[in-house]
Amino acid sequence: MIAYDVPDTLTIRRISFNDLPADWATQETTTQAIGDGWLDLAAEALLFVPSIIVPIASAADRNVLINHRVAEVASIKIAETCNFTLDPRLFRL
Repeated sequence: MIAYDVPDTLTIRRISFNDLPADWATQETTTQAIGDGWLDLAAEALLFVPSIIVPIASAADRNVLINHRVAEVASIKIAETCNFTLDPRLFRL
């Protein structure tokens, strides 16, 4: 896991569960198209998206995508790194 130091002035876009179709978790191409469009527009530096692993709207953790096509991302600094291991039970069939 990586913690970043992100300036408050960075442009961001947030996608909530309400912004996605009800069946978003099974519509990979739909969510990929949203991400591709965001990347191509290069209007915001960060995109906060719901987690498919923890699909709880009130969860504090979010996945954050960094758009390398936006110049202001150069101001993002790595604040901390730590080892992270997924629970092996997630991989049981």
